[in-house]
Amino acid sequence: MATELEFLCIDFDVKEALDEVPRLSIKIKITNNGDYSLYIPPLNFDVNLLSIPPRGFASSYTPVGWLDALTSEPLFIGKVSKIIELYLPINSQRLERMLDIRQADCLVGFEMFAKGLCFQCKPVEDVGNRFFFEGPQIIDVKVRYTLPKEQIDRIIVMSEQFINIIEKLKHYELLRFEIPIKESKSSAQKDLNKALQLLHSAKDNLIHGEYESAMLNTRNALFNHLLQNKPNSMQQPPEKALKEEIKDFIISNVPTDTQETYSEIIEHLDVILRRVRHILSKFIHEGSAKLKQTPLRQDVELSYFLTLFVVRRLNYQISAG
Repeated sequence: MATELEFLCIDFDVKEALDEVPRLSIKIKITNNGDYSLYIPPLNFDVNLLSIPPRGFASSYTPVGWLDALTSEPLFIGKVSKIIELYLPINSQRLERMLDIRQADCLVGFEMFAKGLCFQCKPVEDVGNRFFFEGPQIIDVKVRYTLPKEQIDRIIVMSEQFINIIEKLKHYELLRFEIPIKESKSSAQKDLNKALQLLHSAKDNLIHGEYESAMLNTRNALFNHLLQNKPNSMQQPPEKALKEEIKDFIISNVPTDTQETYSEIIEHLDVILRRVRHILSKFIHEGSAKLKQTPLRQDVELSYFLTLFVVRRLNYQISAG
């Protein structure tokens, strides 16, 4: 009988292929507790995304939405369990939904329904090694998952597992920047080195879902090492601008006939950093670096990436000087 089939998720990991969207590999062990071997044509697995509270996760969850319908290969199964592997494509939109669940301090989960048919393989009397199909029987069951103390009818991705998935999916591939930290031969290079170290810390914060810490590290890079009070500013708080030492170092180390061009480029980079400053000021008190309100993950990423790209550009120009 189809009800004698058990589907148990035993592992999940990330698989990559050239020029393809990364996929979450889900391994499912199928066990046949019936008296006869079974032939199972391709099954459909409906996958729903779940938001699961960290407390009471064995009994409560909130459906977030349908993700995909996956199809298995046909198989014969006797008394020995079979393991199948399904691949759930994880595009940026799906990953954004998972990251939103995590920012709400919940665990990411999946609900999987196996649906299809199976046929009992019964031997033909007096004919060796021959059998016939009887059925079909309907399969409509949930894939189960094993917790330390019990089995439940949904898959739960624990925090450490999710961090590992994020790293393997390379959602933050842009965070894995390789900017050499040069010897500090000037105050400009010294400031950029310290800004880079803080941005590296912000990268780690983002990967681990520590969004407030990521914003604070980005803020410290900006306020402590990239911007200064604008000379003769009459505003309160004072207007900020890119540090004069950084500007002067870059302009003094480019050919004379390109200085006007690079002065204009630096001005544009300066504007970007000042825009980031205004974004940060909505969430962090400038004077005390204390949080005003909790930022969205998207606000943190915006501040981080804008600052990162400017620092990369400045560091390249100073290193070439």
